[in-house]
Amino acid sequence: RIDSMHEENPMLGLRGCRLGIVKPEFTRMQVEAIISAAADFMEQSPEAKPHPRIMIPLIGSISEYKNQALIIKSEAERIRSERGIDV
Repeated sequence: RIDSMHEENPMLGLRGCRLGIVKPEFTRMQVEAIISAAADFMEQSPEAKPHPRIMIPLIGSISEYKNQALIIKSEAERIRSERGIDV
């Protein structure tokens, strides 16, 4: 799988949000890690109120932002509903 992503010139290839657009599972995996870590912290320290911020890198257009924002919001909502914690 890694070999299939090889690029002759990586400076021109998939970087930033474009990688998440082509491989949305990468964005989902990162969001799951961030939101789950915040939920774990809240379970360990009930008084804690973390406010994780997720940046979308190298946005070049509104459509790129909307694509990634939709994935982030839906993944965060899935984790919130599964765990019953409002992060």
